[in-house]
Amino acid sequence: MVIDGIKIEFEQETETNQWFAHIWLLDGKIFGKAKVLRDNIPVGTWITVPPSLQPSMTWLLQKCGFVWKTRLPVDGLWHDILLREE
Repeated sequence: MVIDGIKIEFEQETETNQWFAHIWLLDGKIFGKAKVLRDNIPVGTWITVPPSLQPSMTWLLQKCGFVWKTRLPVDGLWHDILLREE
């Protein structure tokens, strides 16, 4: 799905049935898009944050209600892993 310059792709983990949301910026702007992320990423969803978005990590945690959990390699790059708890 693409909304307001953000692409959100959902994936369900087969072993645990947990949902992941992968996000990409299509217009290079993350600020001002907290409502889009909150409205479209359900509670209980894990979010992968690629290195290109990591400079905005504080904003994602404060404005979107995500909680940082860990950092894992995804496709050869270290992604921060967040959880939408609220």
